[in-house]
Amino acid sequence: MLPEQITEIAKVEIARRYPEMRGVEPVVEEKVAPKPILRKPGEAVPESELRKVYVLTFKKDLTAADGAIVRQVLRVTVDEQGRIVKAVVSR
Repeated sequence: MLPEQITEIAKVEIARRYPEMRGVEPVVEEKVAPKPILRKPGEAVPESELRKVYVLTFKKDLTAADGAIVRQVLRVTVDEQGRIVKAVVSR
């Protein structure tokens, strides 16, 4: 899948899960991460066990109940098939 397609798939899913992030254009980073395989701590990861992932960062300023502006940050890790592997949101 192309990075643009992966980004579009992720944006649709993020809009469904986090409606306040609908319409936010993410910053996309391409990274290499090891496949989730059990190994001993410090053991080298062979190149054949590496995979490409994309980290999408969504940022939006929201208004709190007291009128203060609060920046909410959502970081989503997506694999090459467009599946969300991890999502972390700030308070």
